[in-house]
Amino acid sequence: MTTGASPPCPQRGPSIGVDVFLLWMILLLPSTGLILAHASSMTLGLFGASIIVLATELLTARRLRTGLTWRAGGLRTATFIVAGVLLQAVVLTIVWHQVDWARLVGSLIVTLVVLVAAACMRDRLLRHSSADVTRILAWTAWMLVALALRSLVGPPVFAPITHPRPVVVFAEPSHFALAFVPFAGFFIVQLRRWRRWAVVIGTIALALVLQSTTLLAGLLMLLVTCLRWRQTLVVLSLCVLVGAVANFDPSYIVDRLVFSEEVHNVSNLVLLQGWERAWLALIETDGLGLGFQQFGVWGPMGEVQDLILAVGGENLNLSDGGTTASKLVAEFGVVGIGLLLGWFVWWWRASRLLRLALKGPRQPAAVVFMKVCVVAIGVELWVRGVGYLSPGLFLLGLIAAGRSVRILPPLLHPWPEPASPAAVVSVPEAGASI
Repeated sequence: MTTGASPPCPQRGPSIGVDVFLLWMILLLPSTGLILAHASSMTLGLFGASIIVLATELLTARRLRTGLTWRAGGLRTATFIVAGVLLQAVVLTIVWHQVDWARLVGSLIVTLVVLVAAACMRDRLLRHSSADVTRILAWTAWMLVALALRSLVGPPVFAPITHPRPVVVFAEPSHFALAFVPFAGFFIVQLRRWRRWAVVIGTIALALVLQSTTLLAGLLMLLVTCLRWRQTLVVLSLCVLVGAVANFDPSYIVDRLVFSEEVHNVSNLVLLQGWERAWLALIETDGLGLGFQQFGVWGPMGEVQDLILAVGGENLNLSDGGTTASKLVAEFGVVGIGLLLGWFVWWWRASRLLRLALKGPRQPAAVVFMKVCVVAIGVELWVRGVGYLSPGLFLLGLIAAGRSVRILPPLLHPWPEPASPAAVVSVPEAGASI
C-alpha cells in the first residue's frame, strides 16, 4: 500500500449552457426592452443583461475560484475618462448652460456597469477551450438564424409593431444585422473550404430575404478585412447571382445607396442629418462637443431634420445620429475624431490577425471572436448606429474592458484539448494583451 497525497481534482470551467444563455441575453434583451418599453435606445435592456452577467459571475465565482479586480493602469484610465467627461460637462454648463446632468451621470454609471460585465464575459469565454467557444458561438448563431426564419411567417404577437419587418424581438432588420455580423464573421474566419462559403452565401441570402442593407454592408466589411480582393469580387458576384435566382427587387437597396434630391429615403436622410448636426455642433462648440449623451438634448438641428419630418419621418434618431461615428464627433468634438482614428488603428491590427487565422494555423477561438468584434463595430460606426449602449458595444467591451479589469487568478485558464497533429498557435500567457 503506497502513501502520498492524492492528485488534485481538475478545476471545473464555466458551463457551456450558462454562457450560451448569457450571450442570448446580451443580444436579445436590449432590443426586447426597446420594443416593450417604447424606448428610443437599448440602454434598459443592455443594463438588465449586464446585471444578469454580473450576478452569474458572483454566483459562480466561488466554484470557479475566481474574482474581479481592477488593474492599476485600468483604474487610472477609467478615472481619467470619467474626469474628462465630467470636466467637459462642467465647461459646457458654465459656457452654454445646456447639459442634462441627470442623463449624463446616469449613462456614465450604466456604461461602467456594462464594461465590467463585458470583462466578466470575456473571462468566461477565455476559460473555455477553443472547441467549447466555437460551440457557444454556434448555438448563438443558430438561434439568430432561427429568429430570422421565424420573422418570415409574420411579426410577433407579444409586442407592438414598430417597423414593417421586425425580426421577432429585433425591432427592425438592421438591429438583427448588428447582432448577427460578429458571429458570421467568426465562422467565415474559423471554418475552412466549402463551409466558409456556405456561411457567406447563407448570410447573403438572409440579407436579401430580410432586405437588410446593414447586413450586406457588414458582410462586405468583413470580407474586405479578411479576404483577398479577388475573393471579395467573387462574393459580390455571388450576391448578384443569388439575387437574380431569388427574383429579388433591388430597388429597396438601391434607394439606400443613392443620395440625391430625388430620392428622399428616410434612412439616407437620417445618416445625412446625423453628420450635418455633428458638423454644426463641432463648429458651434469650437471643437469641444456637446457632451456625453447630449446629442439630441441640445445643439443645432440643421435643415435635413426638417426634411425628415416633411417626408413622414420621426425624431427617433435624434440621440443616436444615425451612426455612432457622427454621435462621437458631435458629443466629443476633436476628441471624438481622435477616437475614430484610433479605431482605424485597432481595425488594422485586428485585420492582420484575422488574415493570419484565415490562411494559417488556427488561432484561439475566443481571440478570433474578439478581433472580429473590432471589425464588426465598424457597421455601427459608419452604417447604422443605435447609440453607445448596444450589444455591439458590449462585445467590443470584451477587449476594451479586459485591458482594464483583471480576473483573479490569472486571466487565461485554457482547458486541455485533445492532441492534434496540426500546428496550433499557443494561447497567450496570463496578462498578455488581446
